Amino acid sequence: MRKTGMMTSLIVLALVSSGVVVEAGPWFGACPAPETISTIDVNRYLGRWYNIQADWATPFQPVGTACITATYSLRDDGAVNVVNNGYYWPWSFTSGLTSIEGAALCFADEGKCRVEFFKEPSADSERNYLILDTDYDNYSIVYTCRNYAWGLIRWDYHWVLARTPTMTDDLYNQMYQIIADKVPSYVTWFWRTFPIQGDGLCTY
Repeated sequence: MRKTGMMTSLIVLALVSSGVVVEAGPWFGACPAPETISTIDVNRYLGRWYNIQADWATPFQPVGTACITATYSLRDDGAVNVVNNGYYWPWSFTSGLTSIEGAALCFADEGKCRVEFFKEPSADSERNYLILDTDYDNYSIVYTCRNYAWGLIRWDYHWVLARTPTMTDDLYNQMYQIIADKVPSYVTWFWRTFPIQGDGLCTY
């Protein structure tokens, strides 16, 4: 089984100066438009997902958050309730500092959603939860990107989600390749971090 833990953060400046192109976090150029799944079965997507891989440059996810889950449930109005939980391991009582609740509108014929945490999502807003691939029962790969300065700068990140707190190496390697194929400018090995997960370590 894949072991989880925080990956040591490398220094962006060293890679840039050596000529290596890195792209998550803030970077030059407009957001790419990766291929997503063609349709989404919202009912099958509901439930709890465990965050296997995150992006250490994600500005709204506190550094060091562990035992991260995303739980989706259907609201009466057809929107999806979103509850992101996590805490500073091993102190589960800190979940109030790192957890948040929001809502999403998912568009079945697009494979995309609009997620908001401080207001209701609008169908007219740009989609910010792009499902690159999922089998509903084991994994989901989510991508988002936002343009700044009229598209001169972008900030993007990925999440690899699973239905269980751990993922086999074989399955993770498939996820890695899917990201490489669909968003080739994203350097997964540099930006990825593996939040602490596991029934023996976390209180869910």
